[in-house]
Amino acid sequence: MDEMYSYNLGNGLSDVNVCGIYRNYDRDYTVCVYENSNIDLIYDNGNIVNLSDIKDAQYVTDKSINSVSFDDDEMYVATGFGIVRYDTKNGAVKESGIFSFPVYGVTVMGENVVISTDNGLFGISKSQRVNDFSKFVKLSDLQCDGLYGMSDDFIIAHRPSANWVNIYKIDFDNKTVGGNYPGFAMYDFARMRMFGDWFAIISRYGYVLCRLYEEDRVEYKYVELPSSLYTSFIYVGGNGSGSDNDLWYLNDDGLGHLTYTTNYIGIDNSQKLTNYTIDREPSYPFGTSVHGGPTRLAASDIGVYATYNAQSRYPAHDNYSYLMKLNIVNNGFVDDITPRKGDYTTINPNSANLLRTGHHVVVDPEDPSIVYVPTWFEGIWKFKDGKQIGKYDKTNGPFGTGYSCSVEDVAFDSNNNLWAIAHDFTRSREIVTILPANKNKSNTASYSDWITLDLPYFGTHESRDSRIVHFKHSKNKNLAMITQTYGDQNVVIYDTKGTSAVSDDNYWMVNRFTDQDGKTFGPYAVISIAEDNNGDIWLGTACGVVVIHNLRNMLSNQDNTIERVKVPRNDGTSLADYLLDNQEVTSIAVDAGNRKWLSTVTSGVYYVSADGREIIDNFTRSNSIIPSNEVHSIVCEPNSSDVYFGTTNGVAVYHSTITPAASDFSDVYAYPNPVRPDYTGWITIKGLMDNSLVKIADSAGNVFLQTRSEGGMVMWDGCNGAGERVPTGVYYVYASQNQESNNGAVTKILVVK
Repeated sequence: MDEMYSYNLGNGLSDVNVCGIYRNYDRDYTVCVYENSNIDLIYDNGNIVNLSDIKDAQYVTDKSINSVSFDDDEMYVATGFGIVRYDTKNGAVKESGIFSFPVYGVTVMGENVVISTDNGLFGISKSQRVNDFSKFVKLSDLQCDGLYGMSDDFIIAHRPSANWVNIYKIDFDNKTVGGNYPGFAMYDFARMRMFGDWFAIISRYGYVLCRLYEEDRVEYKYVELPSSLYTSFIYVGGNGSGSDNDLWYLNDDGLGHLTYTTNYIGIDNSQKLTNYTIDREPSYPFGTSVHGGPTRLAASDIGVYATYNAQSRYPAHDNYSYLMKLNIVNNGFVDDITPRKGDYTTINPNSANLLRTGHHVVVDPEDPSIVYVPTWFEGIWKFKDGKQIGKYDKTNGPFGTGYSCSVEDVAFDSNNNLWAIAHDFTRSREIVTILPANKNKSNTASYSDWITLDLPYFGTHESRDSRIVHFKHSKNKNLAMITQTYGDQNVVIYDTKGTSAVSDDNYWMVNRFTDQDGKTFGPYAVISIAEDNNGDIWLGTACGVVVIHNLRNMLSNQDNTIERVKVPRNDGTSLADYLLDNQEVTSIAVDAGNRKWLSTVTSGVYYVSADGREIIDNFTRSNSIIPSNEVHSIVCEPNSSDVYFGTTNGVAVYHSTITPAASDFSDVYAYPNPVRPDYTGWITIKGLMDNSLVKIADSAGNVFLQTRSEGGMVMWDGCNGAGERVPTGVYYVYASQNQESNNGAVTKILVVK
């Protein structure tokens, strides 16, 4: 059956950031080790058992897990403080050896356990307790960070100082290690794994399969990986026999399969495998790459696009060399729409003909299947359905030459002209440039078609988090905001006057504000920008959140007054705290009820009231399923109540209680409907107009609920005022825009008690 299944935090895994996978072939389970030293046992029947003992240990410092080995129902774990022995049959620690120094490798060889340390190899009988290091016997001064027992007395060991892997024979009676057996140069060594009855020694460039035959002779196969598969993250596995020369591999493009042919080299019955056929292109069950995380999201009418950002100063990281992954999420399904080779073009030698990651993803306002991705190396890509349909770089735009062709953000104005902010390496400054809509639509742009704005002193330094946002509310008509997050950290308020000409435009540049109490705020980098339902502008900065209540007045009067939102402590005093004071606010989303969703670098996501003065909830790694407290992007899906969080470890979706409002009451519905006797959850009524007066009554006119909708949705628990389940019957939902008007019943709900 050609089917892939994804285990994740939402369906059973206990953690994120997997750093090791080990297989117990005798007991049909896989061990998943996480960076924080948590462990999951994933059984073939789908059961998952969590072993958190090492993660939760109180009296050790280095909890890193370096190696795992199995012996029937026992599991030995080499850690940064010593060794732990588990009884996996009941999921309990059998004993712990706290040595106060790291054990790099552990393996079971017949009746013996062998460990590797900075002082060499040590062994102990399985019949003895492993909690006392003095009971271990030194076997060799050999230092290795990985070892694997091939038999009762043969071992494979990786020596990191020499980038070399050797096979040794251990004489436990005489406490010696030696023998003249094959060794292999393994640069960028990755790991050693069992591969059927072969042992795989894996590196970035190839791998070796070894096995014993005729008691003490070694047979091996050397495999050179095709250069297209080179990656720093790779795992291989096969069909279990090694005879068909098949290879499952994992790299940045996902899980794939190829088959080798054999060329004998005639040394000790060994082979070199060179010719190959890829019979399954790599793919993901969920398309986003493990590198970087889906930290850039963009909502559209056909789904939420997800990719990750090339570079960032807030927080600081450099991902520009990673391969691009572009996904679209719709109704819980994820499609990988990353363009493949042949479906895109590159001009920069530093791209190495690869599709490198970009800074953002922006949806075309006229066609939601078209997205624009500004990049570090290649300018702006224009994709549709996983293929390049346009591109703007140094050949047809003012994006400079040299090492990079960095465009940091793009946006569309009300006339669908394409705006871009880029770094001009020839003049070492940031530029803002515009491509007229007709040239963008026809993909006929030339260098002379772009209009570069005259913004003296705007950006004299290279930036990485610059933003362009055009506003939609009537009170902000034709206004835009442009930010530069390095150097002077300027903010430009720009008025296009609604025309294509720039001669009548007006702008004001500012980097320092005055709050409602007369205190100076800034200069701080403005990382995120959102316009709320009232036309107020919310700015997420490197030091919290501020609000501009009248952007047009700020431009015309050069009034730099902002509000630093204060959250009352509600402790009997009049004291309050600034909202997210001293936190980097990476993204702001506004839902249909005008409430704000604020993402941070270290504290997850904050859900706050419309004015920001009440923190409704704070979603973190410890109290929700978001896979990381480092959240870079938040979007509210335009046609539902779903809110998407883009984190360094994946996308999380929150089903909120607020949906976009409808323009009338023609499509109101309730679910579940009918409400069956065994259902005890909330009943949801959707498709309402904003701030509707909603009443739920029975056929006799008895009202069981009266409330106001936030956005287009209300919820009812199916109970009367006393908290009792209403009797079986049909219940009518009435909705109106004010107390006096009455539109009659807009939908019905059948309740069965």
